[in-house]
Order: sequence, then structure tokens, then C-alpha cells
Amino acid sequence: MCATEGLPFLLEEGMEVTFVPPVLKLPRSSRITQLDHKGGSTYLVYFADITSMTDAEKLVGHYCLVRKEDLPEGWDQQSGSAFAGVVVFDFAEGQLGSVMRVEENPAHPLLVVDYQGRNVLIPLVDDFIVNFDEEAATLTLDLPQGLLDQ
Repeated sequence: MCATEGLPFLLEEGMEVTFVPPVLKLPRSSRITQLDHKGGSTYLVYFADITSMTDAEKLVGHYCLVRKEDLPEGWDQQSGSAFAGVVVFDFAEGQLGSVMRVEENPAHPLLVVDYQGRNVLIPLVDDFIVNFDEEAATLTLDLPQGLLDQ
């Protein structure tokens, strides 16, 4: 649903969330009333103001924003830890290099990758991720042409 693969799940019961982009005829925000962990990285999240499956289905593909101060202590140290040192591959270019660090950005996290002796910024978004193998410490991406030319 959003760029969370390999990142920790940070939503908690009682948190206020804002849905983006907003959906017509649905609340713009709500409170999390229940979380059900279904295993692995799968969770069911219930909201106080979303009371029907029809309304819930309208939120598929949307993001839940929360206030930074509502996140658990140390969340920012965890967020990029799954990618530190991971070797990045691209379909067109092959092996790019290793993740040096993850930089937070309002739109999405950015991977800082050592590519041909220089640091390049790669947006960490679902549209680019093909496979993340945590055990092998590899991340395979399908990057748009020209992204590495920055």
C-alpha cells in the first residue's frame, strides 16, 4: 500500500491518522481503534470513522500520516536500519553499490547509495522496489531511466 517494505510497522492503537490523498465523502482523519497482526508484515488496521468494508476499500492505496511526536521513541533510528549496508541492484544497470544511509524526506525516504564513486539519492518508493531480500542483504529496483544521472 505504501513504501514500508523492510521498514518497521509504526502504527499503534489510539493514534490519530490523516488519510492522503483525501477521499471524497470520507473523513480526512480518524483514530486507530484496533490493530490485528496477521503475521509477517501484514496488519489489519481499524479506524473509528471507517465503519464499512466499502469505505475501507476506498482507502486502499492511500497513506496514513501521523504526527511525528506520536511515533514511538527511537523510530527514526529504526527506519533505515533494514537498508544500511544493503547492496542495491537495478534491472538496467546491474549492481549499483551499497546503501550508505537513509535520509528522511517529506515525500519519502531517500537511499544514499555509493554509485561509481559518488553518492546518489534513490527514492525508496514501492513503484521502484522489485525485491528486498533481507537475508541476502540485497535490494533489487527498477529505476526510471536517467535517475542515476543526477
